Amino acid sequence: MPVENKRSMESGALVPLKKPRHDLVAVDKGSQALANSGPPRTSGLHSPIIVLNGHEGEVFCCKFHPDGQLLASASFDRTIFLWNVYGDCENYAVLRGHKGAIMELQFNTDGSNIVTCGTDKLVCLWDLESGSRIKQMKGHTSFVNSCKAARRGPPLVVSGSDDSTIKVWDSRRKGDIQSFQNTYQVLAVSFNDTSDQIISGGIDNTIKIWDMRKNDVLYKMTGHMDSYNRSHS
Repeated sequence: MPVENKRSMESGALVPLKKPRHDLVAVDKGSQALANSGPPRTSGLHSPIIVLNGHEGEVFCCKFHPDGQLLASASFDRTIFLWNVYGDCENYAVLRGHKGAIMELQFNTDGSNIVTCGTDKLVCLWDLESGSRIKQMKGHTSFVNSCKAARRGPPLVVSGSDDSTIKVWDSRRKGDIQSFQNTYQVLAVSFNDTSDQIISGGIDNTIKIWDMRKNDVLYKMTGHMDSYNRSHS
């Protein structure tokens, strides 16, 4: 696939300064303001340093591999693109298999697998080395908006759907191993660090913590004024 403005990511790297510094300067009416001094420490982001072209629809999600050597992107066009992030940044593989828009993707901890979910009601597990789909997880009855792999322990995957359920899957087994019923559509899910709790967010503007051992809501966090739609592990 064509890549515009190709350039090594190293040439766009930012060099961190050893110690950030701010100066206090006096302003009118006896108040004080914090002013930056020295060279800028971050990009102004006025324009991209590189543009990757190839998808034929909206790109809903992109994630770096744990080792930082590649980028995966998921799209409305039902494909997953794998990109090198150095040199020519070429698109070196396309994963196909979803029959609907892919809403989210996530690498597992060691980067050997990718988990995806989409509007075809599926959660899929892909082998990164071969590019093949190695498992298809069925059970949701509507769009699957979010999926995450557990950081440690058994190879678990959690997914959240417009069918108002949160499902937990074990890639070694058939079907979901646990299901939580929410009141409204679920837009974001994630495991906690020890993979015994699930964090979810949805159109009810509430973040919920689910206890996998009790199979129930542990507590709720309110305050958002609109839908909560991304949870990062």
